[in-house]
Amino acid sequence: MEEAAKEFDWEELEWGERIASGAYGTVFLCRYCGKDVAVKVISAGEEDSCAVETAELSFLREVSTWVQLDHPNVAKLIEAKEDVKPPLKELKKSGCCCAVVREYLKGGTLASYVRHHKKLSFKHKIKLALDVARALSYLHSKNIVHRDVKLQNLMLDDKGRVKIIDFGGSKIETDEMSVKVGTKGYIAPEVLDSTSYDHSSVRCFQLRHLSLGALLSEAC
Repeated sequence: MEEAAKEFDWEELEWGERIASGAYGTVFLCRYCGKDVAVKVISAGEEDSCAVETAELSFLREVSTWVQLDHPNVAKLIEAKEDVKPPLKELKKSGCCCAVVREYLKGGTLASYVRHHKKLSFKHKIKLALDVARALSYLHSKNIVHRDVKLQNLMLDDKGRVKIIDFGGSKIETDEMSVKVGTKGYIAPEVLDSTSYDHSSVRCFQLRHLSLGALLSEAC
């Protein structure tokens, strides 16, 4: 988060174009204090109370997890706020939204990168794999399960370093988990069949390895 001495001023945020959309929100490229930032807007409209509650829970889960993290392979969280009203036509009917501001990673997603660079050297592949492994190892040290590790949630900065984003489905490993969260193709069998797992279970450790193996096999 931003240092307390320099409070984030939402009035200074310059909203820009939409650059991505996902299950938990829409991402916009914005400007703040002369720098590019990525802003994810989480909104479910005002009529569907169930969807609104789900969106709010996703926002709270993401922010409460992300604010604890500080690692070279984790995108930096800058600010977050509920009840934001973006001055954007595509969100006019959304009412108040939740917004998460993070550093802008100009290298794009790892999915896009490997699609446009089909002949990566073995050395380069190893570098990318180690970046991902370091991110997951760090989350493991914090007792955090991301639960949606995929190429679209891994991005590259301007130096080619991989950083993990999107903690809307994450969970602290304190309670038993069994809810199906994640993306088909990356989900471990334990999650697909709703088998419970917790931080003391070897299954929880295996979840990361299965997700890591799935995405590396796709990337390499």
